[in-house]
Amino acid sequence: MPLKRSLRYQSLESRRLLAAVDIPDTLSGLPGALISVPVNIDTAADVRGVEIRVAYDISVLTLDQSRVVAGSVWDSAADTQVTANVDAANGVVVVFVSSAAALGSVSGSLVEFGFTIASGAALGSTTVLDLTRAVLNEGQVSVTPQPQAGPDPTD
Repeated sequence: MPLKRSLRYQSLESRRLLAAVDIPDTLSGLPGALISVPVNIDTAADVRGVEIRVAYDISVLTLDQSRVVAGSVWDSAADTQVTANVDAANGVVVVFVSSAAALGSVSGSLVEFGFTIASGAALGSTTVLDLTRAVLNEGQVSVTPQPQAGPDPTD
C-alpha cells in the first residue's frame, strides 16, 4: 500500500509573527572615540531580511559605511549580505541585511553601527539616535512598537 503524503502550508499572516526592535538607551562614549551601536531584536525567529533606518546628529556623530556590519543574530547564516547607504550630510543611514535561510529563535543585534563621537563633543552631553524604520521580511513580521520619526520607545 503506497504512502500518501499531503503538503500543508501556512501563510505568514496566520502565524502572527511579532518582534520588538530597539536601540539600547545605555550607550556612552568619550569625545573622539568609536562607539558600537546595536539595533537589537528580542527574537529573530523566521527573519530572513531586515531594513533598518536610523537618523543621527551630524554635529556629534559620524559614520563611515565600512563601519556598518551585520549583527550577532546573523552569526549562523553563512550567506549574510549587508548593504548600507550612509547619507553623512543629512545624518541618515539605511541598511539592508539578508540571508537565504530563516534565522532561528535567537535574540541579539540585527545590525551594528560604528559611530565616531566628535572630538569637540562636550562631556556629559547627549544626542539622540532615532530609529525611524524597522521592516522584517518585507513587512511579513510585525515590529511592535513600530519605530517612528522623533522620540519613541524604540530609540
